[in-house]
Amino acid sequence: ITWIILAKAAGASFLIITVPIYTVLATIYIFTGYTIIKSIQATKSSVLITGLSFILLGIHKADFPFIRNIEWFAPWGFFICAALEFIAAIGMIMIFFEIQQTKLKKTGEAYISIFNATSEAIFIFNASTGQIIDINDTVASMFGYQKEEILFCEAKKMSDRTSQFSLPEA
Repeated sequence: ITWIILAKAAGASFLIITVPIYTVLATIYIFTGYTIIKSIQATKSSVLITGLSFILLGIHKADFPFIRNIEWFAPWGFFICAALEFIAAIGMIMIFFEIQQTKLKKTGEAYISIFNATSEAIFIFNASTGQIIDINDTVASMFGYQKEEILFCEAKKMSDRTSQFSLPEA
């Protein structure tokens, strides 16, 4: 802001006023694109597309002071800028979801590991139908069945029927 005020007060041309500003802006966009490509696993296309869109957006920002006065190009320039910003935004959303999906997968793997590591029998069943949805490895070995034989059968088949609780109370 100081630069704009001083340059305007000195009577500088539009080009002199805007080149430093757009150079800084272009550098930030290009550096952001480079950082995205280098810091996140660039094996995924969303990372590469997002990073490249930031880099191209930076290059486009750098040319603004020079092509601003070309009237026939102005609509195309705005379109290019909007398209690159849109691609960058969608790419950032895609990267976010891919990172969350990776974290969720790791959490699920940890859950399964803990679920199967315990020596206690664990049943997961649908409370409304009584159908067994999942069991840990201990259940299969404790009852002498294969896991697939127990899954999706009713919980009462695995019971000795001496419980004082009904299915809804369980």
